[in-house]
Amino acid sequence: MSEWRMTTFAQLRRTALSLPETGEHVTSSGLVAFRVRDTWFAATDDAGRVRLRLPEAEGDEVLGANPTAERLTRGAAVIGVRVPLADIDGRQLNQ
Repeated sequence: MSEWRMTTFAQLRRTALSLPETGEHVTSSGLVAFRVRDTWFAATDDAGRVRLRLPEAEGDEVLGANPTAERLTRGAAVIGVRVPLADIDGRQLNQ
């Protein structure tokens, strides 16, 4: 049986910044966001959660695997999930 490992902000940062053309940005609302050009794909908040911009099918997988995950929407559009960072398995994040 494999051991579950939680994710830290440092691991999220390291993984995000290892992707080509990724930069880190602090938004006007205080979120730390990781983005490629002008599009964010991950952002943290002061409650220890991470917002992941994902296609709906991938977001559904995260929701099914993690009971603390919440669907993230903008208006009627599904744009990803929000989940406590510590509830993400670090090995899955790296994949």
